[in-house]
Amino acid sequence: MTKKVCKCEECGLVVEAVDCDRVHHRCKTDTRVVPSPVAPVVELPSLVARIGHYGLSVGAWIAKGRPVRSDEEIEKLLDICEECEHHGRDKRGTPVCAKCGCCTNNRHSGWVNKLAMATEKCPVGKW
Repeated sequence: MTKKVCKCEECGLVVEAVDCDRVHHRCKTDTRVVPSPVAPVVELPSLVARIGHYGLSVGAWIAKGRPVRSDEEIEKLLDICEECEHHGRDKRGTPVCAKCGCCTNNRHSGWVNKLAMATEKCPVGKW
């Protein structure tokens, strides 16, 4: 049987299962959650390119005082990213942009989420 990749919409846990509707776990909210299918694994830019892009992005973000977006803004941008043909996940299941290789999630920290950095833009101009 072929396994699918399933993701908990509450905590982001990614698991492989034959049927996503039958996978349950206790997430950080301590409620029963049914994971949903997630985007396919995407090919990312080279490690050197990703490190360079991340360094430039963080440098500009720090220079501006580390401004962060609100949770509502992050969710709105994440919705746009998840509909994009360039959005997917890396081999570990982390949601990423295939164009720049940055992590795209709903965490509020700019250190681990491009969407939280108020200085960042979409590499293909969608936001």
